[in-house]
Amino acid sequence: MAHFLAYAMSQSSSANSSPLSQWAALPSSGPPNPYAAAFFSRHNGPPHLRHDAGLELLRRSTCLDSPSEQRLCLPSTRDDVIGRLDKWVADSDAKRIFCVYGPIGVGKSTILRSTEVRLHTTDRLGGSFTFQRDVRRNRLFVTTWAYQVALNVPSLRSAIARAVRRDQSILYADFETQLRRLILRPCTKTNLPFPLVFLVDGLDECDPACRRDVFTLLENAVNTERSPLRIIIASRLSLDTIQSAPVASLAIARSSDAVRAYLASECGRIHHGLEPWFSPQALDAATRISGGCFLTARMLVRFLSDKDFCPTQRMTRITMLASRPRFASQHDPLDSFFHMILSAVPGTWRASLHLLLRVITTTQLTRLSLGHIAQLLGLSSRRLARGLLPHIHALLALVPGSEAGCIEPFHTAFVDFLLNPARSEEFCVVGPGQDVLLVECLLRALSYRVDGPEVNRCGYVAWSNLDAMVDLLTSIEIDAGSVPRIELLLQKVNPDYFFQTLSCFETSGRKIISWLNRMQPTPNDALKLWDDYAYMAFFHNAMNDFDPDDIDPDTEEHIPEGNLLHHPILQRLIRASLALPPLTPLAPFRLLLGTKYEDLRAAICDVLRPAFGRNVRGLEALWAVHAKTMHGGDGADEEDERCSWGAVFSDLALNSLRITRGVFAGRVPVEMMGFWLEWGRFVRSSPSTGPACDEILAELHHFAPQESQWEWGVAVESEVHDVLKWLESLEEVPRHELIRWASYLPRGTRLEQDDAYESRWVGWKGFGAE
Repeated sequence: MAHFLAYAMSQSSSANSSPLSQWAALPSSGPPNPYAAAFFSRHNGPPHLRHDAGLELLRRSTCLDSPSEQRLCLPSTRDDVIGRLDKWVADSDAKRIFCVYGPIGVGKSTILRSTEVRLHTTDRLGGSFTFQRDVRRNRLFVTTWAYQVALNVPSLRSAIARAVRRDQSILYADFETQLRRLILRPCTKTNLPFPLVFLVDGLDECDPACRRDVFTLLENAVNTERSPLRIIIASRLSLDTIQSAPVASLAIARSSDAVRAYLASECGRIHHGLEPWFSPQALDAATRISGGCFLTARMLVRFLSDKDFCPTQRMTRITMLASRPRFASQHDPLDSFFHMILSAVPGTWRASLHLLLRVITTTQLTRLSLGHIAQLLGLSSRRLARGLLPHIHALLALVPGSEAGCIEPFHTAFVDFLLNPARSEEFCVVGPGQDVLLVECLLRALSYRVDGPEVNRCGYVAWSNLDAMVDLLTSIEIDAGSVPRIELLLQKVNPDYFFQTLSCFETSGRKIISWLNRMQPTPNDALKLWDDYAYMAFFHNAMNDFDPDDIDPDTEEHIPEGNLLHHPILQRLIRASLALPPLTPLAPFRLLLGTKYEDLRAAICDVLRPAFGRNVRGLEALWAVHAKTMHGGDGADEEDERCSWGAVFSDLALNSLRITRGVFAGRVPVEMMGFWLEWGRFVRSSPSTGPACDEILAELHHFAPQESQWEWGVAVESEVHDVLKWLESLEEVPRHELIRWASYLPRGTRLEQDDAYESRWVGWKGFGAE
């Protein structure tokens, strides 16, 4: 449990760092590659000194197993199986494919890892790959093999790298093409002393069609003329149903003796008070619980070694479980163990437990970080790590190489258990009731109003996972009895998530509307609200496409009669859209305008939509009238002072400064930080007298752009320059403020300041400029 808690602690500590510091750093290259480490240690040079463009491109299209997952057989165990494989490798007349098969948890993967090490020491290893229930990962099957061959067989390295350099599209080709050009062709052109052995694990994790295609590919590869390949496959299933010709095979049975030896070895590593802390009778009980299944044994060890609990007390629970009558199914050991752990979770955590189990077994939500899972469950990362996860630590694992602390089921057998109601009973994660609970959980997460500093600093789940959450939501059919409850939650959803980019609503919001239309009875109130959001998205996109230079001067005739030119909120909205940079999303636009979605909705949907509908030309005409006033044209007269250009720029200046400060203080999510916060330009465009001037001056007094917090550059320096120009235009300004703001600019000639900084201001169309 310590690693889960360590991640939660790191999230809390990261809250003190700058929210923008992550923008400047490049992502990590991932965990070290054991193959590369072995190769470069033999060839006297670190990777960066022996760089090859072809190999580097190939490396990026690989998926190597984590070294921590590569367990080996204990001494004096499985000697018969390993000996059989050794003989097959040495026999040049043996069938070219060897299948090791048996039920889950008998140690097939461990046998393969031990065989892989033996092959590597004799320079017979080509490569290995473990298939999983991840289509994207499985697509890297052949490229991973090719990369391993390049590292394991020096004589083939240059040929493989050259093939990639000559045609980089090979990295995206089908398996057959990749295998032929990256492995078979280089191998057949080189006189290898003996065939290369390739290992395939987890083939049964693929769907039947994929499993058949991969095996056919391998069959054809080993039967190619002069083929230097031999294959060892580990699978739960025999290959009888998909093989076209006989293969060598060996059935692996469960071994209680091997499991007992493993348990004794691993329990001996657990230090607890006086040694030994477990008796032979307790070890016999644990062996009976395992039923000869290594998977159960590994989970038992994880269960016993959890530092948050006393191992002797947990061993007592295992001994009590061993004394109960066993179930009749082939999954007895695993099912008994799963039930023992899940049933021991305190009742106060049961609701969160069911949601957590559903989240980690749902395809759309796989690989969520611990922090994001906690947010979905409505918990803090610390509370989840300290409260619930310790009870089920043996059933979960951190995703290898995940810097964000992603968790997943320890083994797919646990997923199979949870998806089978006959096996998991009350812990089953499928069914209408569980679906509705998940929908409510997701909608509550989408209703979060981003007012928590810790969450804002760490990043909220809905910002980065909106598409996945919406895809999952809209894939679930809602029964009639649950529609009223779901409708209320849909009306509370925070629109910011759907307006975080210009295209976000079209990709995600439209799916919500289609989902609402499928519900019976029709949730009319929620449907009307989301239809209004759809029009707001259309309207905002139309605003961003507007260009005053492309508008016909005689456009006022397209404006319907009425008071549209003098509607206060519309005036401020349109003028702000003309002042803000193009492509500004609606979510930060609303914050910069300082208004609520209810007011925007009323102005756009209740005033503009009846007048224009989706008539873009009419909307452009309305924009054109306001655009004229920027450059001194006639335009709308008798405007409300609150809607004047000076008032609009003052609001943009104040709100952009407050948003920026709010991001650093954690009051505003970092997603609101972007190119649209041109606070210096907005300040310089604001009036230099009046109450707004005093407000801006007071806000600037508390505003301090520090290099340690900012991604510093010419853009920020230009903003500082514009603030300085505005301060210099004031009749009375504290001298210390001028000195402070001048200190933020790097020292340079007057020419550098005038040309580099002033050119941006002059280049802008002069909105508010003299």
